[in-house]
Amino acid sequence: MNSPASPNKSTELQDAIFSTICIVSLGVALGFLNFFERLNDYIALHNHVMVDKVVGALLISPIFLCWFAYRRWQEYAKATKACADSAEQIEDIKADLKRQVARDSLTGLPTRIVLEERLKQAMETNAWAQGYSAVVCLDIDDFSPINNQFGYSAGDELLKTFSQRFLSELRKGDTLSRMGEDEFICLIPLFEQKSEVLKILHRLLEAATQPMIIEQAVVKLSASIGVAFFAQGEAISSDELIRRAKFALAEAKAKGKNCSQVYEHHSTPMQGEQYLQLDQVQRALTQNEFVLYYQPQVNLKNEQVIGAEALIRWNHPERGLLLPGEFMPLLEQSPIGIKVSEWVIETAISQIQKWYKQGINMAVSVNINAHHLMHPSFFATLNRLANKYSLRRSTLTLEIVESCALQDIDYVRNIILQCSEIGIDFSMDDFGTGYSSLTYLRQLPLTELKIDRSFVSNMLSNDVDVEILTSILKLAEIFGCRVVAEGVEYQQQIITLQRLGCDLVQGFGIAEPMPTLNLERWLDNWNSEDHMRALLEHDAPEIVEPSPEEDVAMAVA
Repeated sequence: MNSPASPNKSTELQDAIFSTICIVSLGVALGFLNFFERLNDYIALHNHVMVDKVVGALLISPIFLCWFAYRRWQEYAKATKACADSAEQIEDIKADLKRQVARDSLTGLPTRIVLEERLKQAMETNAWAQGYSAVVCLDIDDFSPINNQFGYSAGDELLKTFSQRFLSELRKGDTLSRMGEDEFICLIPLFEQKSEVLKILHRLLEAATQPMIIEQAVVKLSASIGVAFFAQGEAISSDELIRRAKFALAEAKAKGKNCSQVYEHHSTPMQGEQYLQLDQVQRALTQNEFVLYYQPQVNLKNEQVIGAEALIRWNHPERGLLLPGEFMPLLEQSPIGIKVSEWVIETAISQIQKWYKQGINMAVSVNINAHHLMHPSFFATLNRLANKYSLRRSTLTLEIVESCALQDIDYVRNIILQCSEIGIDFSMDDFGTGYSSLTYLRQLPLTELKIDRSFVSNMLSNDVDVEILTSILKLAEIFGCRVVAEGVEYQQQIITLQRLGCDLVQGFGIAEPMPTLNLERWLDNWNSEDHMRALLEHDAPEIVEPSPEEDVAMAVA
């Protein structure tokens, strides 16, 4: 398609106009020569005095005519040049737009549009060529804290560095595209053995873990990779291939990050459902679909409510109210899981302050998983929220499990010490189920121990559990920790716990987890004596000893 006005055609047109003016001017001059001959004859006959003036006017008129024609020609030439310049500018703008659509403005990598075009070409080539092709989804682990700590400009420089590193590990015909903030997708076409791609993935993981320097600080990150293969003649869309690669990436994240995962065709429907949840969680955060339920904790000695444990629920628009076990396990190792955990903490702190203004002095405990606790920005975020809501001391307790401390006990100890300076306590949840409890108690400055519900539920039929509970209470006394027993439901459990010296309890026998408004009504209607009487009347089910035959059958089973 030709351009509206090219520079060559514009020059030709100007030359033609100039030539036309010259020819017309010459014709006019020749005509005037003939006219003067006739005028001379007229003057000889009439000798009229006005003839000189007429001749003067006739001499000046062609000059003005030529000057006027020349000016018009200049204006037209100027307009023609402007049109040509505009056409060039339009072409430049088109070229810039094509570059913007085709290239990422930060890294210079191809955009998704280019990737999808090349992916379609690869799929067409695979229809007749031998071998495989692969779509690789690559995500930098824990990248958001870099932006939070060092700023977005530092994060941008890191992305540029990662882009160059990844490109250096790929083949000449491979395509690397930036899809999101810290997510890349790579097309690796036409290879004979899948092991060839696995070697490339290994190099990409190693490239991601190489240290980098930001503002004189050494930063070492990692990446997670998901890959989906497609073979010759396989009927599959490009969108489905990318979806499979992202699903494999989610599995790599769930495995602990800094690893690669190949999409397997035998993935179960539940795995697919979990993959969809990752996309839905971000929507749930923005649309306020999450809500906190609170389960009260009671002091048996004075029969007063001392606090509550915050438990997350998901008001799913299609599936209704979801319990944490239905969505949290998948989120624990994903970046979105940290956002959800931060939401829980901020919502709990905000509620503590709201209750305080209402005259309700209620402490709240929140569960924290290892992935969030070990995150570089954990304390900074917590400190910011504590200052934002003017959090009072010892009104927020963070619950961790023993396996969390096992990952890096020195790091966890420093975090607990930092939090204690701003008035936040720590509790060891499910205490007694691990194998190094005494070690933790000696090294971690904990405020509270929560006895696992399994000891409470079994202590009525198992003397060993009673001995374990007695030991835990003695250890807690030595190290100055309060003890909370979870899973309390029956009269005999309360009597036994009181006899052992455990006064703080929590469980369905006291109250089920409930929304904020329900808890406030429950607190208004709380009558310690009547409630405790009702609980004491709710006796444990009778324990029936099995017959010898039943005992044998159970052993065989």
